[in-house]
Amino acid sequence: SQPAFRQPSVGVKGASKRNEKMLRFCRLHRIQCTAAVLLLTLLSLLSFFFWSETEIAVNTAESNIQLQPQRHLKPASQIKDRPAGPPRISFGTKYFGDNSGWKDYTTRWRENGQRSCGFDCDIVPDPAIADAVLFHGRDLPSKPPKLQRKYWQYWVYMNMESPLSTKSYGYDVSSAPAYRFLFNWTATTMLESSVHMPYGMWSLRDKPVEGPFYSPQKKRYMAYIAFSNCKYSYNGRAEKIAELKRYIDVHVYGKCGDRALPKDWNVWRKISEEYRFYLSFENAFCRDYITEKFHNNGLDSQAVPVAFGGLSRSDYERVSPPGSFVYALDFPSMRQLAEHLKQLAADEAQYASYHEWKKRYEISPRSDLLCGTCARLHKDRSVGVFDLSRFYDIKRNCRPSYYKYLV
Repeated sequence: SQPAFRQPSVGVKGASKRNEKMLRFCRLHRIQCTAAVLLLTLLSLLSFFFWSETEIAVNTAESNIQLQPQRHLKPASQIKDRPAGPPRISFGTKYFGDNSGWKDYTTRWRENGQRSCGFDCDIVPDPAIADAVLFHGRDLPSKPPKLQRKYWQYWVYMNMESPLSTKSYGYDVSSAPAYRFLFNWTATTMLESSVHMPYGMWSLRDKPVEGPFYSPQKKRYMAYIAFSNCKYSYNGRAEKIAELKRYIDVHVYGKCGDRALPKDWNVWRKISEEYRFYLSFENAFCRDYITEKFHNNGLDSQAVPVAFGGLSRSDYERVSPPGSFVYALDFPSMRQLAEHLKQLAADEAQYASYHEWKKRYEISPRSDLLCGTCARLHKDRSVGVFDLSRFYDIKRNCRPSYYKYLV
């Protein structure tokens, strides 16, 4: 994408050409215009320093996302008319059409989240007095909300969907000119976000625990999957599941299958006792897009997750314990993946090794949006706004639907 501001070299080069024209004009007309030339030179130097100071870049894990100038922002130490007290967080949109989701975040924060977070922030109903205002991408209107933006405020774009899903569902505002340079921070599943929001995190236990972590006698079936989104898929998920069913038994729960999906989580988790593998198949191959299909349905169950998503195996390794999953894309075809799963199922010792991580690791509270935002308000006051169009660009973050992962 084109930079919003000119590079310094462009301004200086243009000024030099103007100076040469002025000198030729002076010689031609035999007039004294030294003062005019000096004035132009001074303006060129000022222009150079102006553009230099307003270009701000931040290095990230995967790329170089540029922050564009937002001159009304100032460091907290220089703010004089900001209300006293700890940083404040508020909400600028609804959350999936209502405010119940924000209330859940707020309740968890007040009950235990703030204490475990280690940073002090207040959640306030009025965005006008907040230091950070959170906007849910799915609930943003076509035009930016008419909020009075204080010069100390940070606006945060929050979205837990992939760029492909966001665009297909019809609530992609990242490329809209009015939104492109509006947000200071991002809160998404992508590692390079200002506030990283993975669907699950795992940490070392205080003390190792002993199993058993599953019962071999109860493992009656090979594989299963919960699958209800039959319409949107950008990686041939339905076709790959159908192909895999040609080689091994796969039970499909939900609207896309023939088995009812239990609404009770405990009932659903108990079903995992009977299966060797859970197919954690995402609907897109996008950077760091790894959902509850992997964390809740896979790792937090008694089945071994078979991962199908992300841009690479390393996307999964960053958010899971070592030796905890089978990566489907390690195999050149569904047939070879099926052969590997059958081999694991037939070798109890080898299969059990995929449960060994549970001795040393346990699920952590999900990387909380409010804790991440609060911590950033205390530690990092980066001045600028993200190029949201580049940050959430599909070509930069996702594989195309025709990409031949498996033949």
